[in-house]
This record gives sequence, C-alpha cells and structure tokens, in this order.
Amino acid sequence: MDMSSAIAAVRQKDWLSEKIWDAHGLKSEVSRALKQIAKKFLSELELELDVKDIIFTGSYAGRTWGPGSDLDLHIVVDFDAFEEPEAAKKACKLAKFKWSEDHDIEIYDIPVEVYVEPLDEDVTGATGRWSLLSGKWVLEPPADGPSYDENKVISKVKDFRQVLQKAEDAQEEGPVLAAIKRITNLRRAGLKRDGELSTENLAFRILRRTGEIDAAWKMIHNLVDKKLSI
Repeated sequence: MDMSSAIAAVRQKDWLSEKIWDAHGLKSEVSRALKQIAKKFLSELELELDVKDIIFTGSYAGRTWGPGSDLDLHIVVDFDAFEEPEAAKKACKLAKFKWSEDHDIEIYDIPVEVYVEPLDEDVTGATGRWSLLSGKWVLEPPADGPSYDENKVISKVKDFRQVLQKAEDAQEEGPVLAAIKRITNLRRAGLKRDGELSTENLAFRILRRTGEIDAAWKMIHNLVDKKLSI
C-alpha cells in the first residue's frame, strides 16, 4: 500500500463498518465466529484461564477501520488466580505468537488477531470495546469522537521512517532490532497517553500498511540466517 492510501486507511470515519455492525450492534454471525475463535484458542492452551470477558476492540470497534485493519479479539483474564502471574502472562504471549504462526483466520476477508488481556490492563485509550459475552458495549465509541492532527501524524511517519532507514543502512541485526523496539516503545507510550488516535500509534499503523515494519523484521531474519549459515 502506498503512503497516501495508508493515510486514508486510518482516517477517522463518521460510521462503523457495515461489514461488522448492523442496527442492533455487532452482527450475530460475526459475534458467533469470534466466540468460536476464542474457544479454539483457549482449547489449544496448556493453561486453564480464569476468563472474565471476551472483548472485540480496535479500529473496527471504532471509526478508524480501513484496508489493513484487523479484528482485535481480546480474551480478558484474571492472572491473579495463578501462583506465578507473570509466568502465566509470558506463557499466554508465547501462545499468541504460536497461534499467529499456525492460523490465518479471516472474517469477511479481515484478519483476526487474538490477544490475552490482563484484567487489570489500562484500556482508557480504547475508542470502542464490545463484550461478546454480554452482547453490548463496554465502551461505546462516541459519534463525535476525538480527532487528530494529520500533519503531525505524517511528520511522525517521516521520523519513524528515518529511524528505520538509518538502522537498515548499517546492515546489522542489532541496530534494526533497536530501531523497531524504539518505535514500538514510542507507540506504546502514545497509546497510554492519548489512546488509539495518538500520533505515534497512527504513524505506526501507516508504516505497517506500507509494509515498512514487516520489511524491517524480514531484514532482521535474513541477517540472522546469514550470520548463522556457513
């Protein structure tokens, strides 16, 4: 996807996606499919989780959906039920990565991403959260939701792109990995500060759509493979 198309893809809409929503809320067939995905994910885990809710969130639960967006499925878990909560969280993260490698699931041609969300996670920056268990909004995106400065987003994209380019020019694993971590940390800080419409998050989403984030990860993999080969 080119830069202009990527910017348009994250631009805020005045409506929820008609692929996913109808007049009654989340379409029943979409809700059923997401529940089945969550059930399958949980069945493949070696841990028995204390699931408190199953949440549909992200850009398709708000108004920044578009080409390249995912359906974000969050399984909300109380990790305090474990003797070692941090170890359980780590196991769930590894399970999420394995799930992503093993499965390529789509709903109406939209990829589904599964996450395990700690019960105490700060979600104040979310624009919308729909409970699949109760069948209603936990956090409804307002019709006149918050706006953002597109010029600032474009400027941040250029900053991120410069960080990646400088690291990639070194042709070494360390600098490229450090660049990705720096951008990811800035995105995380932006999400915590301003939510899903933060400048850093939108810039990251644009670079993901243009393929530059994936290209950086591929470079790391290729450099590692080359280093380990004889």
